[in-house]
Amino acid sequence: MPDSWGDITRIGQLAFFGNQLTALPDSWGKVATLGRHAFYNNKLPALPNSWGKITSLPYSVFESNQLVSLPAWGKVTEVADSAFKNNQITALPDSWDEVASVGEAAFANNKIAALPANWGKITSLPSWVFNNNQIASLPAWGAITSIGNYAFEKNKLTKLPDSWENVSRLGTSSFASNLLTSLPDSWGKITVIPEKAFYDNQLASLPAWGSVNTIGKNSFVRNKLTVLPTSWDSVPTIEPCAF
Repeated sequence: MPDSWGDITRIGQLAFFGNQLTALPDSWGKVATLGRHAFYNNKLPALPNSWGKITSLPYSVFESNQLVSLPAWGKVTEVADSAFKNNQITALPDSWDEVASVGEAAFANNKIAALPANWGKITSLPSWVFNNNQIASLPAWGAITSIGNYAFEKNKLTKLPDSWENVSRLGTSSFASNLLTSLPDSWGKITVIPEKAFYDNQLASLPAWGSVNTIGKNSFVRNKLTVLPTSWDSVPTIEPCAF
């Protein structure tokens, strides 16, 4: 891509879809708007720090590249569906602390080991958002209320944060196939534990979530449970193979 095109401010949908790009020019620092799939399916290992005017990362914009890290673009507020899906990202930048919205599968299928503590403006984690990464622990994002289907499936989580006490909704397989040994007592606003929510973990006991009224199919299958909480004695709906 030519360095001399330094006055470009907008790159539209599918503009460089399915090419062999290995780098983007630093000189394009005026770029402020990217379109859907703009750089989908290339071979980019990195993005220029100079593109810091970008505030929104649209659908699949850098999906299926070879990104290992992300630049310090301090104005980003939104990361849309599948924006960075299918890369090799190992960490997310602290400088993106204005991010308030992440889309479905935004960072799925990467190698992320941890999430930044200062991304605390996020309130909802949609389906598949961090599916199939290497996340071992979660930050104290106290504003989270909803966790979608498959959001953290296939990670390396060993525990969940007490500070996520406002979570009231879990999706199907939201924490399936991790290494969880316990669940926080503070998550007591949850009423429905959906299908495979905690499937294939290492749970030995369960918390006294007194508001639970439904336990879905295979919710706790493939764990190490030896006892169930007495506070769940009156749960009205327990679906087949829940435990």
